[in-house]
Amino acid sequence: MMAITGYDEIIKQAAGAGADVIVVGAGLPLNLPELVGEDTLIAPIVSGARALKLLCRRWKTYNRLPDLVILEGAWAGGHLGFSDEDIKNYKEEKLIQETRDVRAFLDTLKEQKDIPLFLAGNAFDEHRIKKLLDAGADGFQFGTPFIATEECDVSDVFKKVILDAKKEDIVLIKSPVGMPARAIRTPFISTLRGEKQKIRDCRNCLRPCTPAATEFCISKVLIHAAKGNYEEGLFFAGDGVDKINKIRTVKEVLDEACLYILRAGSPGCGHGEGSL
Repeated sequence: MMAITGYDEIIKQAAGAGADVIVVGAGLPLNLPELVGEDTLIAPIVSGARALKLLCRRWKTYNRLPDLVILEGAWAGGHLGFSDEDIKNYKEEKLIQETRDVRAFLDTLKEQKDIPLFLAGNAFDEHRIKKLLDAGADGFQFGTPFIATEECDVSDVFKKVILDAKKEDIVLIKSPVGMPARAIRTPFISTLRGEKQKIRDCRNCLRPCTPAATEFCISKVLIHAAKGNYEEGLFFAGDGVDKINKIRTVKEVLDEACLYILRAGSPGCGHGEGSL
């Protein structure tokens, strides 16, 4: 996340350690090319074509373009690059149109580079995958379905929260990162009243966060969730979490996703059969 304190140094260290690809969200990484070498693939997470165009104009000054692009819609879990109003009024048609717009822009860059487009944000749906492939997606990024897997190392409590979540349990909160975020309603969420908590032992993990003014310490509540503290944890999840009703293996999740993509993909869609 660009919001992390020490972002520049973390990127440099990751690239220097041999990372094959660096994906950056929670902000527009305008200076990412100057932090990595040419052998490191770079991928921005954007909310739409407007942000991508701005980023590409800047990256061209470094003689770089994205190696792949992740378009994240407003139904994703965690931090979202949209206003509260945009999120509340978000429709499938908006995601499809943004996909078309981003694809159209990427097509103008084809003489310089062929850039794959991946979609994120409650795309784990056979019918939606078909529409997004037709709109120009090359592949998909899935997150929430992998929480409810045998291999995931979060607590069993976290997995149960995912399995038990209903549509009406999904809420938007204001994160100390400075963005709206999607989470599952739990006792901690119910305690948020806009009041400021006294933050002790601040580790200055986020640049936008001001300990004296923030409502809660996000690092603390996310750690509580991972360790299984239901009462005090913050459990991020995508809008489609209510569709997850059993623990599976990673292979089973991937097999299902690939089946959706294979069913939806066709030579006529212009972008192959899609990929993860």
